[in-house]
Amino acid sequence: MNLQPVYTALFKLKTVSPTVLTVVGIAGVVTATVMACRATLKVKDVIEEANLSLDIVEEDKQLTTSKGGYVFSQSEISRQKAKVILHTAWDLTVLYGPAVVVGVVSIGAIAGGHGILLKRNAALAGALTLTEKAFDNYRKAVAKEIGEVREKEIRYDTTEDRGDTVAVKNIAEIDPSKRRPYARMFEHGNPNWERNSDYNHMFLTAQQEYANQKFQRQGWLLLNDVLHALGFEKTSTGAVVGWAKGHGDDFVDFGVYELEASPEDHLNASEQTYLLDFNVAGVVYTMIGEDT
Repeated sequence: MNLQPVYTALFKLKTVSPTVLTVVGIAGVVTATVMACRATLKVKDVIEEANLSLDIVEEDKQLTTSKGGYVFSQSEISRQKAKVILHTAWDLTVLYGPAVVVGVVSIGAIAGGHGILLKRNAALAGALTLTEKAFDNYRKAVAKEIGEVREKEIRYDTTEDRGDTVAVKNIAEIDPSKRRPYARMFEHGNPNWERNSDYNHMFLTAQQEYANQKFQRQGWLLLNDVLHALGFEKTSTGAVVGWAKGHGDDFVDFGVYELEASPEDHLNASEQTYLLDFNVAGVVYTMIGEDT
């Protein structure tokens, strides 16, 4: 008997379990609300019955014998009132109990789905950090062997083989997929870019120094903080990755790489394009508070 389809189905169910739990939980909360509303419509009858029973107890309290004494003692009256109150409490429990149970189970389902997602996100963040660390170590080893300049040329695919010579590619031909997802082109179109290479160098250097000062002061820094300061749009990835004390290089490096213009570009030094490859340490919120 082939049980593979069963195991596959179970695995798929486990994969979507957070979504299933959340949907079930939301549906359960809605159901509990409806049940509570219906129960509320019957509360009036329960309260009226309780008030009527208490009135009877009060009337019994006033009954006296022919000799002028009371028929019921004070302790008996108190016991009768307690019985009425307990009976009313039980009736209310019967009315609202199912709604409360459904609500508690539904909230538990939502919390369970959220907990599974948190664990998965933590695992993914850990895997991402390990991958980044492994890549950085490999890149540094390669750069030590063949030189940083040549390593960058290979990593960013900025050169091409033209027979006996290696020529610089046209900047427009550089494949964006060769860059890491955090890398950005600082070029014409950026509000902070100028047709002056000295100014661009000074701007990038100043922003990197400011980022390092902020990083040292806070102990952490998000990539979005740097992107915003440089004039780039913030990203969803930049909202979680960045730098944290005791992790990675322990300093902010923009990885500034000047892309030389090929003769076909007809660009001069004042129109230089810069590739920025930030040395982020990983997912910041998983690193803050860890022992270093």
